[in-house]
This record gives sequence, structure tokens and C-alpha cells, in this order.
Amino acid sequence: MNFEVSWKETVMSVVTTTTTTILYAPIVNDGIGPLVNFHLSSAFRLFSHADDDLDETSGETASGTAIASGSGTNTTEQEEGEIKAGEETAQSLKCDDCQRLFRDAAMAERHAIKSGHVNFSESTTAIKPLTEEEKREKIAELKERLAEKRRLKLVEEKEDEKLKEKIRRKSGKELNEAREKLQEREMEKALLLKKKEKEEERAAKARVKAQIEQDKRDRAAK
Repeated sequence: MNFEVSWKETVMSVVTTTTTTILYAPIVNDGIGPLVNFHLSSAFRLFSHADDDLDETSGETASGTAIASGSGTNTTEQEEGEIKAGEETAQSLKCDDCQRLFRDAAMAERHAIKSGHVNFSESTTAIKPLTEEEKREKIAELKERLAEKRRLKLVEEKEDEKLKEKIRRKSGKELNEAREKLQEREMEKALLLKKKEKEEERAAKARVKAQIEQDKRDRAAK
């Protein structure tokens, strides 16, 4: 059975029935005129576009079949922009020693310095952005750490100053002791030299006196 012929016959039947209703409408009830006009208008519209509807329906069906067929064919093919295995982009750095993730190389480097861990690798795991509350907490934590570092640095500087002052005092005391010892040695040398000079002076006087006595004896013997 031809679908197109049956469709047109149905439309013509509707038009004929509606037209008959219009002819007898004034006799039965004047109030059904608008309703009949609506049906008649709809029937003529369907009849005038019957071929278009069939063509569009056929086109849509064929297009739908083609799309379905095409999509079924491409399901096994790689979609445009799809990332292949091994092409994943690194989203973070992972410490293989403790499995912690870091946003960038600077944070990973700080972790390495602090922990002594040395094994790192790229990771495709993306670290979710911090919330505003988490950002405020991180900033507060950073400020607290910086304040603690400054406090420890001041304590260390004070300890260094105390140690330097102790060394200076010790050095000064040792220097004074060394000076005193040097002075003592110089004084001892001076005393020894003076004593030696006196002994030499006495020996010289004794030689002179002995020579005088010898001269006297020599004159007496003549």
C-alpha cells in the first residue's frame, strides 16, 4: 500500500467532512462555526504541505540513519583532541619517598631541603585550587613561621654576641697575662744583666788592685 496516496486520501476525507459540516452548521447551531473553520483551516494546511512533510520526514529519517551509521563507525576511532596513552600532561610533582604532591618545583625543592628526600617524579594528578579560607590559613601559617624564624634568629644573634664578648674578655685577660709574663722576663733579664755587670766590675777592680800590689813588690825587690 502506498503511504503517500493513503495520506492524501485521508486529508481529502477530512476536508470533505469539514466542508459538509460548514454547510449544515447554520441550521444546527451557529456557535460551531469558529470550531469548524479551525478544522477546515487545519485540513487545508495539511493537504497543501502533505508532500513537504513526507519529503522532510524521509530526509530526516535518512539523515538520522546516516548519523547513526556514522556515529557507530567512529566509536572505535580516536576523537579529535583526545589524549593518547603516554600523552598526559604533568599537573604536579610527586615525592616518591613520601608520596606527597607539590604544585611546582619550588615547593618540591623546599620539601627536599627540609626532609632530605631526593626521589621526585611528574604526576598527572591535578591539585585542586585552595579555597579562600585555605588561602587565609596558609598565609597565617606562613606569617607565624616567619615570625618564629625571626625570633630564633634574634636568640641566636644574642648567643653569638655573648660568645664573642666572652672570647674578647678571655683574649684580653690572656693578653694581659702574656704582657705581665713578658714584663717579668724582661725584669729578670735586666736583673741578671745588672748582676753580671757588677760582678765584672768587681773582677776588674780586683785585677787592678792585684796589679798595684805586684808593682809595689817589684819596686821593693830592687
